[in-house]
Amino acid sequence: MQSKIFQAYSYKIREKNPWYKKVNGYPQNIALHFTLPCQKSFNMNTSGINVVWLKRDIRTQDHQPLQRAEEAGLPYIIIFIIEPEQINYGDVSDRHLQFQYYSLQDFNKTLEPFHKKAHIFYGEAMDVFNHLATNFSIKNLFSYQESGISLTYERDKKIATFCKSQQIIWHEYQRDGVVRGIKNRDNWDKNWFITMHSPVIENIYHIGTEIKVEHPFILPKELLDRLLAYPST
Repeated sequence: MQSKIFQAYSYKIREKNPWYKKVNGYPQNIALHFTLPCQKSFNMNTSGINVVWLKRDIRTQDHQPLQRAEEAGLPYIIIFIIEPEQINYGDVSDRHLQFQYYSLQDFNKTLEPFHKKAHIFYGEAMDVFNHLATNFSIKNLFSYQESGISLTYERDKKIATFCKSQQIIWHEYQRDGVVRGIKNRDNWDKNWFITMHSPVIENIYHIGTEIKVEHPFILPKELLDRLLAYPST
């Protein structure tokens, strides 16, 4: 008999979408399943936590880092970093930032029933991770591998070095068919095909203990005003 403290619900969060059309048995509709177990208390200093770092992948479904964090068995926090060095670069506009900001609001609304949210930090990634590592015992970092400009590539190399120094295991997952840092293009088309035809991930979330995250990396008012000035038409 099913426990009274264990209930499972399933909601369809996406209507039929040609992009997710049924190919080789992949689902045409994506369902958001969530499980509501009893909450467990834990000691943050002894048990540790995991971190999911959102980059160019603000979504709650078909998301491998979030899937791995749910499966890992440790409480985890989700972070998104607005980096001054990046947003001042020539390839970023307010429209990019507004899209990210409002996507994060929708993201958080979806995960609110599970006591989870993406915490927004304004600062350089190295400073943010230094702060988090000082205040939490971080065991694993989950993210997609970002393919962008040299600025983000150099940043990620610094973060990788930092993680090794802190004994944090950084799990980077393939985001698309682009492979960063390859020496040649041998078999790139085959690898692209395999990646593009991999099954769509059906993320399942569990309610958990809410982790209080306090930090000084607050969005400046001037930037927040720009983000909120999203066109209505």
